[in-house]
Amino acid sequence: MRNRILLISLTALFLIYANGLFAQEAGLAEQYKQALSPQSFQKSPPLTQKGLRGIKGTISESERNVEGTSKPSLTMHLEFRFNSDELTPQTVKYLDALGTALQDPELRGYFYKVEGHIDNMGTDAYNLELSRKRTLSVTDYMVKTFGPERQQFDVQGFGKKTPIASNDTEEGRGQNRRVVIVNTLKLFDARTVERPDIVVNVKYARAKEERALLEGETLTQRDNYAVEFTPKTSAHVYIYQVDTMGTVTTLFPNPEFSQSTNTVEPGRLYRIPGFGRWLFLDDSKGKEHIVVIAQKGELKDPLKICKRETGTDGIALASAKPPAISGKAATTRGMGGTRQEVEAARTALASVRPPDESSDINMSNVFVWKMSFMHQ
Repeated sequence: MRNRILLISLTALFLIYANGLFAQEAGLAEQYKQALSPQSFQKSPPLTQKGLRGIKGTISESERNVEGTSKPSLTMHLEFRFNSDELTPQTVKYLDALGTALQDPELRGYFYKVEGHIDNMGTDAYNLELSRKRTLSVTDYMVKTFGPERQQFDVQGFGKKTPIASNDTEEGRGQNRRVVIVNTLKLFDARTVERPDIVVNVKYARAKEERALLEGETLTQRDNYAVEFTPKTSAHVYIYQVDTMGTVTTLFPNPEFSQSTNTVEPGRLYRIPGFGRWLFLDDSKGKEHIVVIAQKGELKDPLKICKRETGTDGIALASAKPPAISGKAATTRGMGGTRQEVEAARTALASVRPPDESSDINMSNVFVWKMSFMHQ
């Protein structure tokens, strides 16, 4: 009889404990919903949860910096394994509450930005990659557990670029290690999920100053330049440069310019050529184009799309040229860190199949970005 009474008592205690956990998770989910809700955000200041370790509903400072405005957001100081993107059981509890909130009809129809931030312990490159991997772990868990579309989440790692506290103390570093969920207030349309989204920037260096190249601006042979892109979803990416003669240079994928290749990963920053390296122009002056093409799966004929976008009737694929005997590149479109001649530099180009005019390309699933500039 005593054992039976003890069993009943333990069962009752477990049910009380389980109900308490469920109520706490339900309460968290409601608080997260309020923090990310457009209606609540417009009516009152953002929620700050001081009583719960690791969780705050605040305005994302990085969102202010990037877009110059404030949007509903939730800052989560989540726990990961040391120097890892592995989720801890404590973190999973909070993510379950977040997933419940995002399933609410008021929230599930929006695009969300997931920002990863970290402290200043470690190198810039390591911190940037770790912050990106942690945001991917968060979104992977959400997608697998609660079933939203992966394309609803724009994953970005910021590394240590946007601290919200001093990195001189452990408390401050703990505040800087965070994941921020931002409701972009942009509606999500499931019909567009087949088309990847890529953020593309072309940078150039002139007189030791780096700038963003804008449409129609001028580059000279003294200028160095590079193409950077960040996929928001996994995709196959193809980057071409078309000169005034209609000759096409394959910038990506091309092992001469980058060790990376397809498929590209979401949230990762890619640079053509690699980081700390630059491209520079040959002597074919005139109007040139940089074209970025992407699709979730492999494209059979990306050059055909490049031809359409640049209005080139007869595209020629630039052929590989061996380096000169002096070690100087036979042409000057190549890689140079500080514009010194690259030892044994080449303009060997990735092999691309000639356009097949009969192939049928569904452009509704294809991302296309183009920039034109003057080569003087």
